[in-house]
Amino acid sequence: MLRAINMAWGLRLSDESLRLAAGFGGGMGCEDACGAMTGAVAGLSALLVKDKAHATPGFGALCAQWVETFTRDLGSSRCADLKPIMKTQEAGCLETVIRAADSFGTFMQARDMGPVSQ
Repeated sequence: MLRAINMAWGLRLSDESLRLAAGFGGGMGCEDACGAMTGAVAGLSALLVKDKAHATPGFGALCAQWVETFTRDLGSSRCADLKPIMKTQEAGCLETVIRAADSFGTFMQARDMGPVSQ
């Protein structure tokens, strides 16, 4: 998810920076918060935070709105709930990531922060 945001919004994050989000896949290995959802929070951070999240007006509320939107659009924010419905042997969590990316794009466009590439 962070890789997709990096490309669509032209963030120019390095491979090293992208690897920082790797541990969020699979609900952080314990099927908790969905990695697609947390990857998008990392994308929001890269897009909006200049120094510290607490020093970025409205950032916490925006993250909370994203989690609410993701949960509404996908049915849950938990990997353990999403995995049995969307994960396949062949494609893994691709369906979850596609739906999350669509949701994130709509979320950002509604706030006039759409991607730089279509």
